[in-house]
Amino acid sequence: MNKYFDDLSSYSYYLDGEINAIKNIGWICYGKPYAIGDAPSAFKNKLETIFISASTYKYTFNIIRGNSPCELCHEKIYLYNGLRDIPLGFCEILIPSLIKGEFYASPSLIVHYIKEHNYLPPQEYIDSVMQVDLNKSFNAEECFKMLKKENGRK
Repeated sequence: MNKYFDDLSSYSYYLDGEINAIKNIGWICYGKPYAIGDAPSAFKNKLETIFISASTYKYTFNIIRGNSPCELCHEKIYLYNGLRDIPLGFCEILIPSLIKGEFYASPSLIVHYIKEHNYLPPQEYIDSVMQVDLNKSFNAEECFKMLKKENGRK
C-alpha cells in the first residue's frame, strides 16, 4: 500500500521527522480525495520526459527494487522510452521549486495519476516542472541526502 500525504505538506516519507524544504505532491491513494482536472499537455509531456530520461537528468531518488502498482487501478505501470519499458512505482521524483531552496517530492506514479486518473497537481508544481532546465545538471539523490543532513534526519 502506498503512503498518502496531502499536497504541499512537508516531506517525511520514511524519515524520523519532516523536511520543510521538500513539499509532497501527488501522494494519492484509494479512498482519499484528490484534485481532479485536465493538466496542460506540455506539462504532462515535460514531466514524462523528466522521468523517462532519469538516467540522464537524475531527477529520481529513493529507488527501490521492483515496482509498486497504482493504488487506484492496481495495475503495474510502465512507460515506453523508445527503446524499452520503464516501470513506474519504483522511485520518487524531486523537482526544484521556483522558490529558491525548496523542492517537490512525488512518487514516480504521479505521471500515471495525471494521465490516467486526472489528478491535477497544484499550479506551483506545474510551473516548477515547466521551468526545469533539461540542459542543466541535477542529481536528486545527492540533493535529498544534503537536505536530510541539513535537517538532522536519518
